[in-house]
Amino acid sequence: MLPLAGGYERYFDTLAWILQQCRDDRLVQDELQQRYMAAYSLDPYVALVQIQALQKYGLLEKASDLIAATSPSNHWLETRRADFVIGTMHANLKFVGELIHEVRLPRTRKSLLKTANNRYGFGWQKDSQIAYRLGWLRSAGFAQLQPGNTYQATSAGLEFLERIELYRPTTESAPALGDPPPESVAGTAHDDARQDGEFGANGERGEKPTALNTKLHRSTHDLAAEIGDRLVSLSCDGSKHQEFELVVRDAFAHLGFSAEHMSGPGQTDVLLTGIQPPEARRADAPTLWSYMVAVDAKAATNGKLADLQVTWPALALHREKHAAAFSMLVGPSPRPRLLQFAAGASVAVLSADQLAGLCRDHAEVPLPAADYFWLFADAEGEPRGGAVDLSPIAAARAQAVVRRDLLAQVVEAVSDIAADFGPANQQLVRFSLTTNAALGGDALSAEVAAALDFLGSSWLRALVRADPGTADPHYVPTAPRRAVAARLRWLADAFDEHEEDAGPQPGSGSTH
Repeated sequence: MLPLAGGYERYFDTLAWILQQCRDDRLVQDELQQRYMAAYSLDPYVALVQIQALQKYGLLEKASDLIAATSPSNHWLETRRADFVIGTMHANLKFVGELIHEVRLPRTRKSLLKTANNRYGFGWQKDSQIAYRLGWLRSAGFAQLQPGNTYQATSAGLEFLERIELYRPTTESAPALGDPPPESVAGTAHDDARQDGEFGANGERGEKPTALNTKLHRSTHDLAAEIGDRLVSLSCDGSKHQEFELVVRDAFAHLGFSAEHMSGPGQTDVLLTGIQPPEARRADAPTLWSYMVAVDAKAATNGKLADLQVTWPALALHREKHAAAFSMLVGPSPRPRLLQFAAGASVAVLSADQLAGLCRDHAEVPLPAADYFWLFADAEGEPRGGAVDLSPIAAARAQAVVRRDLLAQVVEAVSDIAADFGPANQQLVRFSLTTNAALGGDALSAEVAAALDFLGSSWLRALVRADPGTADPHYVPTAPRRAVAARLRWLADAFDEHEEDAGPQPGSGSTH
């Protein structure tokens, strides 16, 4: 881990300056390095490696050669909740949250160095890495320097500790007592910045981080409610246009889109990349599976978005510039005249209240990203203009609930049939579920077959075939339903832990 300029307990101030530079201007790494050097009188190498370190921590990222703040960094800038920063660092580096655990009682840096080496497998010769980590925790308000050159977690640090997963060393040992006082705090925040091993494998959690991003520890419902509340409030504050753009981006990211905040002259506000459902793909281009949407976010102080606030030719240029298939406008309570203009311009209009509702509904029933294609397209897959029709989304949500309930009913049916008669095949399960009014006839048979395949797959193994190799498979349950639920949650954890790598990254290309 590396420090930032400004001295201990000021790392967050410097981080805010760096992130704001990235948000205000579209900078490549060299440009950010030059600004950082000039603002804080840094050596070029020190400035470079500290910027690169922020990328390793998950606080900065490269997007099309530009340096941008990550989602946790943007959340911290907007809320100043330090857990977004420290939680992200903890997910990507060893001995961050664990250090808070170790300073529940006062500890010296020298005793913490021994603990890091003996219990956590480091091979540090100096306590610089301890000092830098403590500097970040002190800047976050999670640890404090005590009399006698000892360090102790604050109440905020202890509260954060309760919400994260820690790496537990295999051996326990009591803190060493009577350590000599540590070396004095350095006068600059970047001394010893070239120490070997700062970015080595010892300092990082590796392929399977033992802690999740702070965002993932929070309830999905809480996150959706927070996004929804901010959408509605910021849409009615004309002085906070950029904040509204950012929360619109976060809302679509919550729905499963790849969402990039663009903004700036000649740019759309948010650029979405989504997955096209198979039924909407054109016969002459069946391999075009991704699409892009240029989203413009407009706030209005009076809480009513009027047509005079929108430059319609600019929206068309945004769509053309990004080769986007669709254009969307998001704002508070769109007026009827605006909806008429939008219909003529093939611009879909979604109110802030509607987007907030979609986020809350998604927390209840998380739909596949492809289902949201119909926010922008009509029944023929062409760009929708005017007010968005949410009925296809509601129908998809209802079907998702039916299929989820059916999955549980299939498990129960197989268990009951196996207990009373023996192994169950598709026909027996289908017969036992004839009371399912939401899915009937051939649809129910197809869904039962799909459910049996899924439940009997090697990933879940809730069911096993009693007659391997036969044309008409018969199944028996392998575990009670609570065990199946536990396995499903375990499988889901793999996607949380590897959130950045889960699923395909939408490619380039338009559907139209």
